[in-house]
Formats: sequence, structure tokens, C-alpha cells
Amino acid sequence: WITLTNGKLPAGYSFYIYRDGQQVMALAKNGNTHFYGQWQENSFTVNYHIDENSPASSLKTVVKYGTWTKTLTTTELGFSKKGLKFAGWKGYREIDNKWYVQDSNGKKQWITLTNGKLPAGYSFYIYKDGQQVMALAKSGNTHFYGTWK
Repeated sequence: WITLTNGKLPAGYSFYIYRDGQQVMALAKNGNTHFYGQWQENSFTVNYHIDENSPASSLKTVVKYGTWTKTLTTTELGFSKKGLKFAGWKGYREIDNKWYVQDSNGKKQWITLTNGKLPAGYSFYIYKDGQQVMALAKSGNTHFYGTWK
């Protein structure tokens, strides 16, 4: 707990954000504690990597959750690998450390890898170059990793 100076936080500080419905205790010995709602648009960012070993491109796509949005293509990103053909994108989201996969019946879901490996019977879902997306995550960063043949 700190006191604001001229209504501002000190440099390097940010407000702690309580989750909706979060249980609390011992906020104050007596008196009232006020909670002020913080709102943000449900959106996420798609970051593009030429492969799993490369940093993200500076080009990104911000997607308003629930709104179909075209992702960038390898041509738009300037991605290529000599002697290889682009096969598509593997999808990962930071918010829960999960990858988008499909089982042998084609059922798609987000899962956490165990020791960096897919469970038996699963493969990564491969997004097409420039594919439209709308609901990869409600917020935060997602990552598209290029796959090549």
C-alpha cells in the first residue's frame, strides 16, 4: 500500500488488479476499502515468428476478440527459407501456456505440452498463411510459429 503523489503512482509502480470475484482478506484493519473497475477491450495480439527458434517480427496483428481478422502472410512479413516451402503456422498463447492442436479425429483444442512434447495421437493444428482468426485468446499475446517443408 502506498500514497499517490499528485494522484500519480511513483515511477516503476503499477496498480495491483484484483480478478473479478477474487477472495480477499486483511485489506484494512477497519474502515472502508474501495474497488474501482478496470475495463479493457477484449483483444489479443498475434506475433509472428519465422520458426520456433526466431524472435517475433516487429509486425503484429491486433484482433478484437470475436471479430474475424485476417492474419499476415509470409510475403507481407518478408519471411522465407531458402529451399523450403511454407507449410503454415503453429499457434501458441501465453495466457495459459497452451498450443492449438488436433487429435486423430480432427477435434481441436488448446493444450499444454508435457516436456515439450505432444500427447500420443495429437498433432499441431496448422493455420494457413493469411487465415482469418477471431478467438485465439480473450487478451494477451498469441504467437504464430512458421513451419516449413
